[in-house]
Amino acid sequence: MDVLTVLPMSVKSSMNSGRYLGTVSAGAHAKAVINQLGYDKETFGHWYHGAQRIFLRFPLVSYFWKRENARRNAQWRAEQAAKTSA
Repeated sequence: MDVLTVLPMSVKSSMNSGRYLGTVSAGAHAKAVINQLGYDKETFGHWYHGAQRIFLRFPLVSYFWKRENARRNAQWRAEQAAKTSA
């Protein structure tokens, strides 16, 4: 029996609109995880998530990443508010 621990980051689904930086589709993430089964014991899933983990260790990159996600989140909330008020 193979056991693979998956440590995903942002995956687009019905619960996550995909507005965040670095979001991958659920299908792409699942395919990447299945391809690694039997080879690794732990994975971030999609290669993009592994790269995110490496880059987010640097304080300056982490700051700008979080700032961009906050900007996207505020923009999305404003769009949602405009839709409901219209």
